[in-house]
Amino acid sequence: MPHAWLFHRGALGDSILLWPILRSLVAAHGRVSFVTDCSKARLAARFIPGLDPIDAEQPRFNALFSSSPHPVRDFRAIDCSRVLCFLFGLGDATSHTWETNARAMFPGATIELIHERPDALLARRMAPDHLHATPRRHHEGRLVVHIGAGSLSKRWPLETWREIDRLVITRELLFIAGEAEADAIPSCKWSPQTSQRGWALISSLDELADELVDARAFIGFDTGPTHLAAQLGLPTLALFGPTDPSRWSPIGPLVRILAPAQPTPDMSWLSPDVVARAIASL
Repeated sequence: MPHAWLFHRGALGDSILLWPILRSLVAAHGRVSFVTDCSKARLAARFIPGLDPIDAEQPRFNALFSSSPHPVRDFRAIDCSRVLCFLFGLGDATSHTWETNARAMFPGATIELIHERPDALLARRMAPDHLHATPRRHHEGRLVVHIGAGSLSKRWPLETWREIDRLVITRELLFIAGEAEADAIPSCKWSPQTSQRGWALISSLDELADELVDARAFIGFDTGPTHLAAQLGLPTLALFGPTDPSRWSPIGPLVRILAPAQPTPDMSWLSPDVVARAIASL
């Protein structure tokens, strides 16, 4: 049975919110080609059997945006049954051009341009039977805490994490940060409480996945690593403030959300002792 293709370019969290849809497509079509940033494509293929990772930065895919006559004529036609594209917001001339060219590249396929940003609501609507991966419980693993987020308003200052380090009583606690937070890691100013705790700077999605697959649990803000932990089936504590968890909550079998009644300007609404108690219950 001809397989399906899905096109998407966007943030890590948005990409992972597509995973239930990707699993649903695999179930329906046998195989799915996921066309996106190379690292995100490989990450999804690592955990979703039946997924083929495809780098979006290829001339044949860039040609889909060209309005010149027959921009894809030099590329071999691709046999598939369904193409989903999440590259656009509201329909415009560019999306019309892409759709026209896609019909030439994928003759006979159903072409669907979805003019919505991937979120939890869309995943539940499009893939209600494929939302969750198998729960992972590693009772001897480390508790992984991601200190960063794409927006300053969605994260705490480092002093608050220092307080969490003081309050949480657990065996192994690992604080991780991405390249965006690299300058904030205070290795010379803050050493975690015990020798079983520490810092790790994560420089790639493969590295992030390696840290998470054997973790006992995960704590993080509304950010890509939190969505990944949830989709891997880890016990996940997601901390919300400025964003709406009804739309952006991580999807997973063991997710717990801490969120205010209404979105707030920053994370100051949430106190370290509340989070420490929630961590103790993971």
